[in-house]
Amino acid sequence: MAARTTSTHSRASRLRTPLIALMTDFGWDDWYVGAMKGVIFSICPQARVVDLTHGVTPHSVAEGALLLNAMQREFPAGTIFVAVVDPGVGTVREPILACADGKYFVAPNNGLLGLVLQDARKWDCRLLSNEKYFRPQVSATFHGRDIFAPVAAHLASGVSPQKIAPRKTDCFRLATAMASYDRGYIEGNIIYFDRFGNAVTNITRELFEQNFAPKAPKGRTKKAPQGGEVAVSVTVNGYELPRISRTFADVKPGEPVVYWGSMGTLEIAINLGNARTAMELRLLDKVTVKRIGEHGE
Repeated sequence: MAARTTSTHSRASRLRTPLIALMTDFGWDDWYVGAMKGVIFSICPQARVVDLTHGVTPHSVAEGALLLNAMQREFPAGTIFVAVVDPGVGTVREPILACADGKYFVAPNNGLLGLVLQDARKWDCRLLSNEKYFRPQVSATFHGRDIFAPVAAHLASGVSPQKIAPRKTDCFRLATAMASYDRGYIEGNIIYFDRFGNAVTNITRELFEQNFAPKAPKGRTKKAPQGGEVAVSVTVNGYELPRISRTFADVKPGEPVVYWGSMGTLEIAINLGNARTAMELRLLDKVTVKRIGEHGE
């Protein structure tokens, strides 16, 4: 019986261990990420620190916002995210602390949290102003180490957000392009490339199903389209792709393929290849989805 009690206590202790997740554009080779971790462990030795990615394209706030929102969905409530893609470091842009659906986000107020808060059911945003929770000396060019990391560590140690950031503030949102539907077409853009050269678009599964769902017989409800149930063509950079597939291997090696990616948006790839280079794709290239097989098409 004693052994069972100890095991239960250990499991409960692990669940209470604070989790801090880091995302930056600092890369994997320099000393910056290591310095941030040193600050965190100096303040909160019991914290677990997870590297989300440090490979965000340098200065690309929009890319960071997209990746952060995709990754944070998979983490439990109580996680503290430190996100640093900060080309305006040291300027008038504010450092902020946001709470969204029970998770905490420490970041510059430059649009990096825009998608997270857009998708959140409940959130608030606070100005990091209590310098007691910063490092004693704050560099004008390294707020990741001197403001964001110590704030996250103090949060993990149990300090309340209201003490660290007493005053609420507005959260800056990026003016991001949105996909749209008009007269039988969905138009969107490429907004991200992964390391395989797969192109991620802003065309969501939800938008597609709202406008291209099969017409149901009278008395029956619509059935949401699954993959190839709706005949469509996808056009990008002069290429016309005849269908939406389920996965890469639905086409031969070296052939382009369109599919619903794990972020829930339409993606373009080449099976065992690199769509970005082979198809000469670029960020913000227009992507058009057209329903076929109607009105003699």
